[in-house]
Amino acid sequence: MRPRTVILTSVVLSVLASAVTTMLLAPGRAPAPRTASTERVAPPGIDMPPVAAASPPPALEERVRRIEARLDAQGVAAAPRSKEEALATALAIEQGGRQLAIKDSFLELVALGNDVVPEIVALLKSGRDQDWGGAFSLSGNVVGGYPRLRTLLIDVLRQIGTPEAHQGLLDGLRGSEDATDYRDLFMLFRTTTDATMVNGMNAMLAAAVRELKGEDPKKAFMVAYGVADWIQRHEFEGRTDLVEEMARIGFEPGRMDRTSFALLVSLSPERAADLTREVREKRGDDGVYAVASALGMAQDMPRARLARYLDILFSSGLSESERLAFYSRVPGTPCESIQPASARAADAQALLDFLRRRLAEETTEIARQRLAHAVETLEAALRQ
Repeated sequence: MRPRTVILTSVVLSVLASAVTTMLLAPGRAPAPRTASTERVAPPGIDMPPVAAASPPPALEERVRRIEARLDAQGVAAAPRSKEEALATALAIEQGGRQLAIKDSFLELVALGNDVVPEIVALLKSGRDQDWGGAFSLSGNVVGGYPRLRTLLIDVLRQIGTPEAHQGLLDGLRGSEDATDYRDLFMLFRTTTDATMVNGMNAMLAAAVRELKGEDPKKAFMVAYGVADWIQRHEFEGRTDLVEEMARIGFEPGRMDRTSFALLVSLSPERAADLTREVREKRGDDGVYAVASALGMAQDMPRARLARYLDILFSSGLSESERLAFYSRVPGTPCESIQPASARAADAQALLDFLRRRLAEETTEIARQRLAHAVETLEAALRQ
């Protein structure tokens, strides 16, 4: 039996019981005497008339009808609103604390599908936005919170996911001068294999890097991270040039981006060494220490590429303190992204060979101790 039928039956029985009780206890009517049996006992020689079933009050049928109507209304979703009403609701949200309202608007817009795509694209082209505060939060492929209206609109088009939505998104963001637009785009679509999105996003990379230059350094880190992550996953002409420019911007005073330089080492150790010398000329020892710290972001960097970069750099001559800075940040594990295990071990062996050569050439005790520790750590990782 369906839940609605069960509920309705229970309600009707309850109403009938109430009606019968009311009739029996009405004024002027004596209650029936209690007997040991449920059967009515008639005096001898007297025929008892049949007992008529109690009829429900005249209003009972109407009451049941109203109850049934209410049950039907609760079991059916409300009719969807028009796209104009749904968009107006989203645009009216000004307080970032209203996360439930923001999430409801997101779901409602996604449910409208292709019908709402032209309006969202028009909003993106207009530059319309609303700052809701908070940080961009992404876990897997799910957004944990929307810090602004445009992030929500971009994700709505991602979730609609049709060719029209994808093309509309690219059209809506083409030529954008908002670096955060590129952050959202490259973070949300970082794993896409859709040819339209891949080609369109590759065409936007140059504009994204240009916007990095004028972006607030505190905000630029996430933009650079999203773009660098995309570049690492996709092959296209001129990507090393873009990565080098991003790495150069990342070493400007106050900047936090070190991921781009680690990627540059992976793509071209020679160009990474040239950039290191450039930064050293501009910023002295501070520049070298900043470059060395970037190696701590190099977990996915092939170790053979890192060894090649360090070999080139050390051949140009570094002070002992500068060499120590690099020795301290050499990764002590193989590159986990390299498969199979035999290839991963061979890649790490190239770095281990470099460190052993440096250990034989170093003359100061502190440098030898630092190197010996790096060698032992990597050897232990390779034995596992």
